[in-house]
Amino acid sequence: MEYSAKGDGVAATKGEHARLGRWLARPRANRLKLPHIRARSGEAPEARLQRRNVRLQPWVAGLRKIAPLQRLCGLKSALPWRVSARMRPGCSLHGAAIDRASPSPYAARIMAAECLNQLLELIDEPGLADLGPGPRTGVESLASLNQRIDSIFAAVSRPRNAELIRSLILLWHDHLDASHNISQGENNSDGSLVHAIMHRREPDYSNAKYWWRSTGDHPCFPAIAKTIAPTIASDTVLAGQILPSGKWDPFAFTDAVQSGIRKPVDDSRHQLLKEIQKAETAAVLEHLLT
Repeated sequence: MEYSAKGDGVAATKGEHARLGRWLARPRANRLKLPHIRARSGEAPEARLQRRNVRLQPWVAGLRKIAPLQRLCGLKSALPWRVSARMRPGCSLHGAAIDRASPSPYAARIMAAECLNQLLELIDEPGLADLGPGPRTGVESLASLNQRIDSIFAAVSRPRNAELIRSLILLWHDHLDASHNISQGENNSDGSLVHAIMHRREPDYSNAKYWWRSTGDHPCFPAIAKTIAPTIASDTVLAGQILPSGKWDPFAFTDAVQSGIRKPVDDSRHQLLKEIQKAETAAVLEHLLT
């Protein structure tokens, strides 16, 4: 099966896909020139440049749509046509199908990106989570939520941290007891992290800090810091508290939540803390999937 990206009435060839993949694999500083496209006889340079851009623009746009994929694998290769070597009908991505029973490394990354997109949709509902235990109005029932999570996992190879992912999603939907039953049984840094977030929302701040100490310097902390930095740029006091030297401080954020939860729900600081909490959840979710 051949993958062909079409747009503006022009289809990019497999060779152009490969050249674009090699171009994307270069360091950013060396991406000044797009892959070469052979000039036609008597064709002016300007016309060749325009033809090249017309042919490659839809392909670049198609890759850019897979935002989580860019984060998961850095877009280091011409993924779709290489993945097509192991395709079978049933699961589509921009018109192509992926062999999910025995995926190539490239296909596995695309499957992870698809899974992440669907899981991120679950934390868009039903709005920002409370700083405390809730429950909010409109949260999905435990049975229904578990069914949706199972259906997402059934569509891909089951993630290594599937149960911790479930715990985090259940926590977002205010099912604290069900989330706790899972996270307390995971004796590792990832389990301690989800466990700490649960106790912060309980709220049991001293217990949350105990589990933050057990978590240690977690590898997803830089991603959290990078995500929330623009959000809190206007609040220099809070930024200095929870991002000292640009590094995420979960202990300081726990203190900020303990203070902010006493403020009215419509207070700007209270709302900002809830937005930070969502960014934290999304970053942890992405880490657990990789």
